[in-house]
Amino acid sequence: MNVELLPADEYNLRTINLCHPPNWQNPPGGDYDLVVIGGGPAGLVAALTAAAGGHRVAMTERRLTGGTCVHFGCTPSKALIRCARAAHEASRGADFGFRLTTPPQVDFAKVMERVRRIRSMSSAGDAVQLAAGAGIDVYLELAQAFRRLGSEVDLVNSRNNLLPKDEPEAGEVLRRQFEREGVRLHCEFRAVRAANGRLTVRSQSETRELEYDKLLLGIGRKANVEDLGLEAAEIRVRDGGVEVDASLRTSNPAVYAAGDVAFPEKYTHAAMATARLCVANAMDGAGRPARDLVIPHCTYTDPEVAWAGVTENEAKAAGVAYGKGVFPWAASGRSLTLGRSEGMTKVLFDEATGRVIGCGIVGTSAGDLISEAVLAIEMGADAADIGLTIHPHPTLSETVAMAAEAFEGTITDLYLPRRSARV
Repeated sequence: MNVELLPADEYNLRTINLCHPPNWQNPPGGDYDLVVIGGGPAGLVAALTAAAGGHRVAMTERRLTGGTCVHFGCTPSKALIRCARAAHEASRGADFGFRLTTPPQVDFAKVMERVRRIRSMSSAGDAVQLAAGAGIDVYLELAQAFRRLGSEVDLVNSRNNLLPKDEPEAGEVLRRQFEREGVRLHCEFRAVRAANGRLTVRSQSETRELEYDKLLLGIGRKANVEDLGLEAAEIRVRDGGVEVDASLRTSNPAVYAAGDVAFPEKYTHAAMATARLCVANAMDGAGRPARDLVIPHCTYTDPEVAWAGVTENEAKAAGVAYGKGVFPWAASGRSLTLGRSEGMTKVLFDEATGRVIGCGIVGTSAGDLISEAVLAIEMGADAADIGLTIHPHPTLSETVAMAAEAFEGTITDLYLPRRSARV
């Protein structure tokens, strides 16, 4: 199968040469301990993990190794977002004591050239010499990015909350930021017709006509399960993906499935984690259930939004007795030096044990900060473990410790009553 990326510039040609070389010759057939179908993050990690364990492995990929994340999702979208952020920061010069003689001018062709260059560099780690995931909130990221790059943007959302799966405060912070930047929001509207540069959207009480030059449809992802002969292999398909048990084994006991095709959390890091789990279960008989995985979720808007474990709404719905510590970023010296006062860090604790069960962060670099909470949940850490861990000052990471201190009542940066000792 020939692969084409347009435009056929040096960066796209480099990507193709690395990830689907035109002169590639498949090795001869033979017996393998593991055959991996799909060369996205899940497939690559499964193949490399098994090979590192001494197993003979074959991997197949019809298009580009690296999958959606490297070529069409995570890497190019984040490269675009970074360009948009640079333009936005330049426009805020007066907030930092300098002024530009002219507003920043965006050269979109150069922006996209940089996106292709970064993609070709990222592709080097997925070269052929050697079942993927992407976030579901990328439409929010792109709406903000294109607005910052100078486009007029209308965002149509069927719900009132922009981030219905996150902490309820997160969607409201993001809504205010989008409105400040001039993104026109149409919440609780659904698109019903698009024709001749006009989009008709409708709510329960109103119909609006929106003009557009380009229409971006962001309604989620669908697993690639067609034309794989799954039925002949007696592998059951359900809800657009492959049916698996708790250990990610399919209805064919010799076949396991990882990544988007089998796991509800459709992110690259989830794909990689489930791939390692599949190898451990299939090759080493580990018998580990996928439900034990703590998968963080990140939305790379500005401010970023990240969470791990259970949200407050999920805890309430499950009847979990929990306490919480919240630290507002308006009280973070580091956040204020960055010119940002919006945002918060919220940590949820089991009321009986004090252990961390969830964490939500809204603010600059939230995606980089959430890993501490993931580790805390994995290790069964409690509020004292986090609060007594020395965090460097002044940093954004302090907000996690301060949220834990807020729960304990030991915080000195805010005036909060001290909690009674747990029995």
